[in-house]
Amino acid sequence: MNDSFMAPCTIEEDCDAGIRLICQGGRCICKQGDLFIEWPKYGCFSKVHMFGQCEVSGQCVAMNSNTYCNPDNGRCTCSPNYFYNGRECILRCKHPCFS
Repeated sequence: MNDSFMAPCTIEEDCDAGIRLICQGGRCICKQGDLFIEWPKYGCFSKVHMFGQCEVSGQCVAMNSNTYCNPDNGRCTCSPNYFYNGRECILRCKHPCFS
């Protein structure tokens, strides 16, 4: 079994399903729509929308910049000094804002 992203494979069992790798086109890759992340965890992860459950911040950032995976509740949250306006995380103004 191979636990390396993009490692050669011939059958599904050649790839590590524990980190969600599949064999496609002769290589161990993530299934379509998933992201390969190396840090802080190694493997394939699904993209997560705002307030959705996450394991790593890369899942959140893929769908909405200025977000992270909050370790306290395991959900995608706006980064510090940002707030969610119903569509995206935008910078919170400390002084009057001008657009």
